[in-house]
Amino acid sequence: MKLTSQINLLNWVAVVAISRFTLLPVTGRSQDQSELIQKLLDRIEQLEKKVDVLESNRTSSVTSTPTTDTNALRELDQKIRIIDRKNELAAEVAAEKSKTTPTLTIGAGGLQASSADTNFVFGLRGVLQVDNRTFFDDGGIQGNDGFILRRARPIFQGTVFRDFDFQFTPEFGGSTVQIVDA
Repeated sequence: MKLTSQINLLNWVAVVAISRFTLLPVTGRSQDQSELIQKLLDRIEQLEKKVDVLESNRTSSVTSTPTTDTNALRELDQKIRIIDRKNELAAEVAAEKSKTTPTLTIGAGGLQASSADTNFVFGLRGVLQVDNRTFFDDGGIQGNDGFILRRARPIFQGTVFRDFDFQFTPEFGGSTVQIVDA
């Protein structure tokens, strides 16, 4: 509380001192003030002339620019329209090509080929199971190591004329060849 009262007292003293010095009668300074006022008026006149020059330059540049800007805008607009039309034509060509181009895909489901209209589809996938026996430090016994083909099943499947589906699965593993599914 004591600190705030001291700050208020200092503020009051400062206000009184400033008002005292500003309100003192000015003697002998009237001539200095009139010279200062004249200098300020001259400076204002110089600045007004500079503003007038800058405004006249700006209006002349604004009047000359629109014709060149308008022509440039028209050219850019025409170029954009040409590019848009080329993109539209390219999209149309791609759509037509996709209607007539067969597809070939390879993925988790195997190899698949289809006609563009999907009336004919052919797929190939398979199952392979092998067994390997290798003996280390067997003393060089011949025929001890072995490799056996347990299962080898290629699976052929597809669609013919959109209505007829087929699947053919032969078995090549073991000692005989047989048909597992047809």
